[in-house]
Amino acid sequence: MATIRRRASGSWEIIIQRKGVLPKPHYASADTEEAARIYALGVERLLDQGILPVELQESAPAPVKTIDIWARQYLVQVSISESDRLLLNAMLPRWLRLKFHK
Repeated sequence: MATIRRRASGSWEIIIQRKGVLPKPHYASADTEEAARIYALGVERLLDQGILPVELQESAPAPVKTIDIWARQYLVQVSISESDRLLLNAMLPRWLRLKFHK
């Protein structure tokens, strides 16, 4: 059963939990209590049928890209001078463990 409660802002919060089906609680909001109940009922009916809606599926985390990967892609995609290419190739081994966040 979903939990539906009114927030201080006046909107309605929907919390759907389903052990064994959802890895973590799903939170949503609606402008009216009726809209919140309709949404919760629709999601719960799908879950009862064994259907996991796309918005509730956890997407796989993006692969971590290291500076090494970015630099190698740069070497392939961009035309640079030979001296810069040599310098970049000399620095690559030092960057292997550093992470670059998008």
